[in-house]
Amino acid sequence: MENYILWVACEFVIYVPPGCINMWCFMNQCFIDFFLKTELISHAIIAFLSLILAIKLLVWKRLSTSSSSKFLTRANRLALIDSFITIVFDVIPAALMTKIYTGKFEDIGPVLALSKMSGYALEGYLVVCALKRLEESDGGPNVKSISIIKVKPSHIG
Repeated sequence: MENYILWVACEFVIYVPPGCINMWCFMNQCFIDFFLKTELISHAIIAFLSLILAIKLLVWKRLSTSSSSKFLTRANRLALIDSFITIVFDVIPAALMTKIYTGKFEDIGPVLALSKMSGYALEGYLVVCALKRLEESDGGPNVKSISIIKVKPSHIG
């Protein structure tokens, strides 16, 4: 779909100006606007669906028995972490970039990439902390632990 938007809808013609070091310096304004808007819309949909999942898990927890509510609480916490990180590190920066776009994607690209990578790192750390808390509350490592993996060597030949 992006190729159709770039070549047909935006009527892209390749012209590489002198000193251009990446593909965004020769992209036309139509495709850059399309890219920023789809980035914003896709991350907003992901955040919205994560919040819907968290609400569903919360309602399900309230209606379920006490033995399964511990696992639903953990699942809800992970869904909320995902939606929070997506909103803060993906939706808000993309929304700001669409509002304050300067005309040079070289200024925006690194900001979006830094924001996303920071969000991924923080989300990974928070998920690992949540999973470690899960392991500690179960009484230490056991056969259900996600950190113990046995690998059998393969003998080929």
